[in-house]
Amino acid sequence: MFIHNLRTLKDSNRTAVHDGTNAMSYRTFWERSEAVALYLLDKYGTSKEPVAIYGDKENDMLPSIFGILKSGRAYVVLPSYYPTHRISSILEDCKAKVILNPHSERFPSDGYDIKMSADIDELVNTWHGQEADESNYVKGNDDACLVYTSGSTGTPKGVRISYNNIKSRIGQMHKVIAPALPDEDIRTVMFSSYAFSASFYNVYYMFATAHVTLYGFSKRIVHDHATLMEHLRNIQPHTMAGTPSMIRRLLTSPEFSSDAFPSLALISMGGEPMSKELAATVKERFPRLRLLNIYGMSELASGPMVCVITDEMLKSDQTVMPIGQPMEGVQISLVDENGGEITDENATGELVVTGDCVSNGYLNREELTASVFFETEDKKRGYRAGDIVRRENGLYYFVGRKDNRIKIGGNRIELEDIEANMKQLDIVADCAVTVKEQPTASLVAFVVKADEMVSNIAAVLAIKNGLKERVESHMIPQKIVFVEELPKNINFKVDRVALRKRANEE
Repeated sequence: MFIHNLRTLKDSNRTAVHDGTNAMSYRTFWERSEAVALYLLDKYGTSKEPVAIYGDKENDMLPSIFGILKSGRAYVVLPSYYPTHRISSILEDCKAKVILNPHSERFPSDGYDIKMSADIDELVNTWHGQEADESNYVKGNDDACLVYTSGSTGTPKGVRISYNNIKSRIGQMHKVIAPALPDEDIRTVMFSSYAFSASFYNVYYMFATAHVTLYGFSKRIVHDHATLMEHLRNIQPHTMAGTPSMIRRLLTSPEFSSDAFPSLALISMGGEPMSKELAATVKERFPRLRLLNIYGMSELASGPMVCVITDEMLKSDQTVMPIGQPMEGVQISLVDENGGEITDENATGELVVTGDCVSNGYLNREELTASVFFETEDKKRGYRAGDIVRRENGLYYFVGRKDNRIKIGGNRIELEDIEANMKQLDIVADCAVTVKEQPTASLVAFVVKADEMVSNIAAVLAIKNGLKERVESHMIPQKIVFVEELPKNINFKVDRVALRKRANEE
């Protein structure tokens, strides 16, 4: 479906993707993806070994992705800024033999069939005018993508995303996105790496279905705030998607508003809780903008829940915005610590999801797959998400991770609950709470001050006094550490491993 949608533009000179320097048309995209597919089919037949792509946001990332899918194989993205040992670990696990390398630098290992962009040029000449038979395309429950996420041990595990996983949500996303966008010549910006399931929103809906021009910026540009803002001013995007941390960064520029960006009509956020304070700031800067909160994770490939943020939600006494309700074809329930379903209308429990969005499990991890994935009596796939969610008045709210639910002094504490309340305080621009294990378990908050002119002593008093009015005493951090910014991982989420390490060093 999402591959066939692109056929209508195979002769179009409309810009398909732009890396910030160079543009690639839909015609060129189609030719290059066909060349990749025909090469793989010619040399490797219809075998199902995944194919790796080494790069960042180069234009040839998209032809590589769709060429692999047209050959009937799954792709796995190896970001060029990954450490070599992590790349080696992923390749050892997925057994890829072929590596497509749109990146300008040489792939750091030998022993693979490596094709760079110059090689794709030659393949285009070799296979000019020919197309891969559609019968070879990935389909049904075939793996379409392997998304590697870090487990608690630090060893990456590959989530098997199927064609059906991706297809299942495209129509539903259209219902909430399309009303906010113009009919044609849509420009969208992609911050996340192609290696993460967050990219599916842009790759499979915005690009393959809505036929936008997709602007993808390298990690270097995304991390250089001044350069990024300059690019955004030049592009004047209609839509963008990012984590709350990423959007919060953009908001540090006063110019990030409807005055300077009159075309920006939709922002979607996901990957982290969206605070009411952040949502209110976005809506204040962009009064006519449609703001979406999308809930999902790699194991639930295509985001099973979405919420359009309304003015009424901003007037509520909630500290975080709802993750909404399940999309069509998705069933959710809450279970207690023993796995029993919680049927109360207003309740809190672990989220369990069933439906077409549930992935095929973990590659080569049968025991781990069996521990969290299951099949219902009517043969639907299910997943125990590990997220604690509150159901209230027909909406669902993210409370915290099951593994971030801790006990201190016999009291059960949700770290995200503390953070949400801290972010409501005027002195707090951003924050994250973690645990220091030694000599006894205690809470440590890392805080970015909203006003650097306020002394640390005064800020500590303001935070602790403010929290006294919002949370129970055992939820007030014993120590507050002020930082210029919170450490982020490669997907702009708060790096909680780094924070916990630092807390135990304080």
